[in-house]
Parts: sequence; C-alpha cells; structure tokens
Amino acid sequence: MEPGEELVAALRRELLEETGLQLAGTPQLAFVVQLLRTTEDGPRESV
Repeated sequence: MEPGEELVAALRRELLEETGLQLAGTPQLAFVVQLLRTTEDGPRESV
C-alpha cells in the first residue's frame, strides 16, 4: 500500500500488478494485518 491509499484500491492495484487479474466487484475482507518491527530508529513496517 501507498501512504493515503484506500485498502480496496491497493488490493485492486496489487492484484493487477502481481497477477494480471482484475478484481470484479467489491470484496468483503475478513481481516487486515499490519506488521511493525522495532528498530533503533523506532517502529518500521515489515516488508
């Protein structure tokens, strides 16, 4: 996801970029996970 990007828009973009598939309709998401790791510079997103 890009900063400020809506979740479904990010899903749609990533699905197209990674698989070439297009999302049809609006998905119902069961859950979303954001992982953070602690570094010397503070919390950072895991990639």
